[in-house]
Amino acid sequence: MATYQLTLVSKRNSIVLCTLSIIFYVFALIQMTTLHTNDIHKQLMLVLTISLFINLLWKKFATAVIVLTLDQKSIELKWIKQFPFIEQPDKKIDKNEIISVKNSIKTPFTSIELSLSNGEQLKLKCINWSKFDTLSSVKDELKQKNYK
Repeated sequence: MATYQLTLVSKRNSIVLCTLSIIFYVFALIQMTTLHTNDIHKQLMLVLTISLFINLLWKKFATAVIVLTLDQKSIELKWIKQFPFIEQPDKKIDKNEIISVKNSIKTPFTSIELSLSNGEQLKLKCINWSKFDTLSSVKDELKQKNYK
């Protein structure tokens, strides 16, 4: 039995936050030019404050955390932190219910898509910014345990 903790990303929420980031930084640039301040400390504090605010928004609205447990018979998904406004129940999926497993790499997103026998599609989408890609380990484990 293998257990993995994955930080998932909502593509829609991340696009909205990137757009908001651009708007905030443009606003900061306009503020700096209209105030005609040459005080580098004030400018730096404004940029750092906006960056911290956007980082907090990212963690709150664009990410979710699950614990994925794989064994020979089933996959279990337990939500630790869910995406806002979307309530997902914990799931236990038997190996027999899985029709196919697809791996997808679309920069910067990496995902695993599980097609289930009831027609449901389960997509686990992560951003592959880190050197230690946990999703790759999950993919290898799925192959090793002969999931379709």
